[in-house]
Amino acid sequence: EGFQVYDIAIHPTNSNILYAGTNNSALVSYDGGENWELVSDELLGIRIKSIDFDPNDPDVIYISTQGHGIMRVER
Repeated sequence: EGFQVYDIAIHPTNSNILYAGTNNSALVSYDGGENWELVSDELLGIRIKSIDFDPNDPDVIYISTQGHGIMRVER
C-alpha cells in the first residue's frame, strides 16, 4: 500500500521546501523533493486534506485533516 497525495504546497520564499499531504501523513522535503520526512509524529496515520502557509509567516503551516480538525505547525 502506497501513499496517495492529496495536496502539495511549495514554500513561498524557498522553492526547495515542499510539503505533501497524503492519505496517512504530512511530509516535508527540504531538497526539492529528493528526500522526505514526517512533518510531525502526531500526524502519522491521519489523512491530510490540505496544507496552507500562514500569510504573515511562511514558517508556520496549517494542516487540514480528515476527522482531526486543523493543526498549526511551526517549522
